[in-house]
Amino acid sequence: MQFKLNQRIKFLNEAGFGLIKEIRANAVLAEKDDGFEELFPLNEILAIELGLEKEIVIDEKVLRLKEVKNAIKIKKKVVEKIREVDLHFGHLVDFGNDFTPHEKFKKQIFEAEKAIKEAQKDNVGKLILIHGKGSGKLEKAIYDLLKSIPNITFYDADFSKYKLGAVEIIFRK
Repeated sequence: MQFKLNQRIKFLNEAGFGLIKEIRANAVLAEKDDGFEELFPLNEILAIELGLEKEIVIDEKVLRLKEVKNAIKIKKKVVEKIREVDLHFGHLVDFGNDFTPHEKFKKQIFEAEKAIKEAQKDNVGKLILIHGKGSGKLEKAIYDLLKSIPNITFYDADFSKYKLGAVEIIFRK
C-alpha cells in the first residue's frame, strides 16, 4: 500500500488514529491524536480512506459495548441474589393492636414460610429472616421450620449487622 503525507492512519497494535508526518523506508513518523509523534513500522498501520474512520470508530465502540455487556453478565452470575425479610410484627401489618400474642406469633411464622417459598420460587441464593432478639420463641420456631426443609443451609446471620436477631438461609441447587 502506498502511504502519503498527512494521510490518516489506524494503528494495528494500539488504540487510536494518527496522521503521517514523515515517510521512511520501512516506517512512518505519525502524529497521534494525543499530539505526540511516534515511529511506526509499515506493517503496524492501516491507511484510512475518507469516510471509513467513522466506521472503524463505531466498530470499536460496538466491541467495547459487547465487552461491557459480557462483563455485566459475568458479574451477575457472581453476585448472588439476596433477599431480606423483617419479621418484626410492626413490619407485617399496619395496625397491630388488634392481635393477641398468639395471633402475632402465627402471623410471623406464616410470613417466614411464605418468604422461604417465594425465595425458592424466585431462585434467590440467600434469604435473611430478621426475627429480632425477644424471648427466643420465634427464633426457635423458625429454626425448627428450617430443619424440615430440604436443600438449604442455615445459620445465624452476620452478627455485626443483625446482632443475634436474624437467620441466614442458603438455597442449594
